[in-house]
Amino acid sequence: MTIDALSKQDLNITKDETSSKTHHHFTIRLPSARFYSAVDEQLQRHQKTATIKGFRRGKVPLDVIKQRYQNSSEQDVLRAILSRAVDVILQDNKLHPLTTPQIKAVPPQRQSDDLTATITILTAHVPAIDYGSVAIKRYRAEPSEQDIDKALAQLKHVYRRFEPITETRPPKLNERVTLSYTATSKASPQDSSQDNGKTQKGTWNVDMVPPQQAASPLHRALIEALPRHKKGDTFTVETRLDPQQPDTVHITATIDDISQGSPLSEQDMLTTFKAKDQKDLRNTLRLELQKQADELSAQNVRRDLWQALNRTVSIDLPDEYLQQARSSNSESDEKAAIDTDSLRLYALSRHIATQNQLFPTADAIEPQMQALLKAIESDKNQDKKSLTPDERERLYHRLHASMTQNNIDAFLLTKVHVQDHTVPFNQLFEKDASAETSAPDKKSSLIT
Repeated sequence: MTIDALSKQDLNITKDETSSKTHHHFTIRLPSARFYSAVDEQLQRHQKTATIKGFRRGKVPLDVIKQRYQNSSEQDVLRAILSRAVDVILQDNKLHPLTTPQIKAVPPQRQSDDLTATITILTAHVPAIDYGSVAIKRYRAEPSEQDIDKALAQLKHVYRRFEPITETRPPKLNERVTLSYTATSKASPQDSSQDNGKTQKGTWNVDMVPPQQAASPLHRALIEALPRHKKGDTFTVETRLDPQQPDTVHITATIDDISQGSPLSEQDMLTTFKAKDQKDLRNTLRLELQKQADELSAQNVRRDLWQALNRTVSIDLPDEYLQQARSSNSESDEKAAIDTDSLRLYALSRHIATQNQLFPTADAIEPQMQALLKAIESDKNQDKKSLTPDERERLYHRLHASMTQNNIDAFLLTKVHVQDHTVPFNQLFEKDASAETSAPDKKSSLIT
């Protein structure tokens, strides 16, 4: 009996009347004779390959094979049949389980009752979606000549050349300080999983910018301390690595150098960006700015789309699923809050993918998989040039998740009402900054 070919009729699958919108109960029944036919086939395969002391390979008596492999063969066949039953149920009913299906079954006795198993599948209940009621705005922008002028000025500043100052004085705004440092991390006292006192040494170029432009709390602490010291001085700073976390870092640093920066010249800009002339440079920059604007517009549309869906579609989740999410939460308190919005949107995205067959095929994934593997193997910064089988599998699953989400987003944008608006280039980025401040996008990866 070929287990992979078993059909709904072969397995005698019935859906129980006790099923609900989120709890789907199924029963399967397979004649004992068919079950043991598959067990006997597996035992015969063991007989051909087993190596047992006192017998030649392939010549072990079947009774000996049964003594050694009967129980394991029954369990193997039972798992294979149940796995096939779950696949048939999911395909036939277009279900996407939120958790591993719950299965109760035991192997039948020979010449006795049929194999009977119960399978419970938890799903989200997603009502029919009225895509026409979902409306979002898409903001587009094209860089003007003034935008290009501004970007050129910024690039001249970003790529500016630095020369050490000769006078002995503290650093000033827009200068660069080279530090030799020793940093000791200090985890939260409540976090026993982290090592306290881990030390790291190195050098660091710190740009003296206004405190509000600091890239991190540590950067801000350094630029606030540095104006009190000059070249050769040693000082200490202790601050948090992340304003939202209790972890801190203690730094002892010595000022090795203080440098002044000067913007790149027109010719330096051409050399840096490999442009033939100013027109070529501006065209290159125009294309890059347009690419950034298009990417930002797409990100904003995607964020607004899922926020609109979250407001529009009512999704029921099983209590058991919410309880599992709560128990896996990093907080120790059983009543700790969980992000139910993200859970609902995850369930919604899987529902849409399942109902509309939006999961990518292996043939679609393979070219991107090979391109990534080639890039990894040619990366000069990689210590190792090849991935383990487990790493390859994880990479494949990440690609599958990313491509699935892209398919879902593309599908939704053909269904909902999208209003296009053209705005000035800078305003597009201002809208993005405003959205990040008021409603940060927690759902950047709905498929995981």
